[in-house]
Amino acid sequence: MVLSPDGFRRGSVWYPKSTVLNHIGTKLFRSNKESDVAFTVGSSGKLFKAHKCVLALSSATLYELVLTKSNDNNEESHEINITLADIDETVFEKILEFIYTGKYPDISKYDEESVKDIFLTADRLDCTDLKLYAESVLIEKHLVSSNAAEMMLFADSHSFALLKEASMNEYATDPKIVMASEGGWSKLTESKDLIIELLVYINLDRKTYSSVANSSPLEDLDTLDVTSLRERLQMANLDCDGSREMLVKRLKVDDNWCVWWGQ
Repeated sequence: MVLSPDGFRRGSVWYPKSTVLNHIGTKLFRSNKESDVAFTVGSSGKLFKAHKCVLALSSATLYELVLTKSNDNNEESHEINITLADIDETVFEKILEFIYTGKYPDISKYDEESVKDIFLTADRLDCTDLKLYAESVLIEKHLVSSNAAEMMLFADSHSFALLKEASMNEYATDPKIVMASEGGWSKLTESKDLIIELLVYINLDRKTYSSVANSSPLEDLDTLDVTSLRERLQMANLDCDGSREMLVKRLKVDDNWCVWWGQ
């Protein structure tokens, strides 16, 4: 699937900006030459070779595992061996390839659970760009009114701002179908705070989209939707991950956004 030319939006769903393919990284991914880390992954125990220097730059969580394992080893060894038995080997391979190449995997035809698996594993391994990409695919390909309540709960529990807002907008569009969903709505009503947040959002606090081109130092960031906030954060090279409240705060307190806007 092709990202829009500006790297921000494709259709009506925000996508993270595509990373430039790194030729050297692609070569390293396809070769075991000079690898110094070995991951044994999944129930099949599939082996993946990697390089500490690449992990240090692209996945803080994986690199921390490497450092921890290095400190635990009493004997000097060229290769660090790490077991990740609870991670699906197919998902790990796609994440490792993204870490090396910056190329988003084609997951547009994956079912909902498979996209969620990539989504959550990327989140766990601190692979933020891939997580945000999977979130956007989940919204565009799998979010509908009949599963919006379940998606809202899922997004809220993991601080996935774009999915949460999109799910609330599904409720605004067709509340009867959302409320008729089996299991999802009844679970949602068990959270008093989330129900109150949903009702306030729908009736009093709907957010609006505003292009980066229309931004100004006087704009009210609190009224902007998550897509607008992420576009501004992305333009200023700031972190696009986290809850909506975190995104707003990041723009308000970081000088990078002010510097970008001034240019």
